[in-house]
Amino acid sequence: MGQVTDNAGVITFKDRDLTVDSNSTFTGAGVNTLSGTNTLSGATTISGALTISAQQICRAPVAKTASYTVTAADSGVTFTNTGDTDAITFTLPAVATSAGLWYKFIAVADFALAVAGPADTLVAFNSNALTSVKYATAGEIIGGGFEVICDGTNWLVFPAADEAATVTYA
Repeated sequence: MGQVTDNAGVITFKDRDLTVDSNSTFTGAGVNTLSGTNTLSGATTISGALTISAQQICRAPVAKTASYTVTAADSGVTFTNTGDTDAITFTLPAVATSAGLWYKFIAVADFALAVAGPADTLVAFNSNALTSVKYATAGEIIGGGFEVICDGTNWLVFPAADEAATVTYA
């Protein structure tokens, strides 16, 4: 069982997971500290300085060997095509419900890697009306990738390519 102590206005939770839902408030002029496993849900506002200390901030890359539709829960994931033996397409969700979501896609296998979104919602390479981007030229695929971020209206696409790699914009 966890322990709650109050020491001169400081409340400490020890050896216990804490879930903060939309009805909870932390206030005070001092330092509010959450340690262990903590879940913040609902609208969360942090004002002032925020310090995050962790051994692992990034999520581990996830390999896919077949086409995949990414979800909101996948936001922040780097996807690869490690182990893939043919072309693969990652499909993005609707922009209206995706503001703030972001993903990375990196080609590790020399097979076409594409990112597709709803019609005319991708912005890249002097166009704001794209539906897909891809690496498809054998010998120019490995190491190429895309980072995509949704602004609530469009998917902003940032290609990561060697200058010799061919990216197809459609």
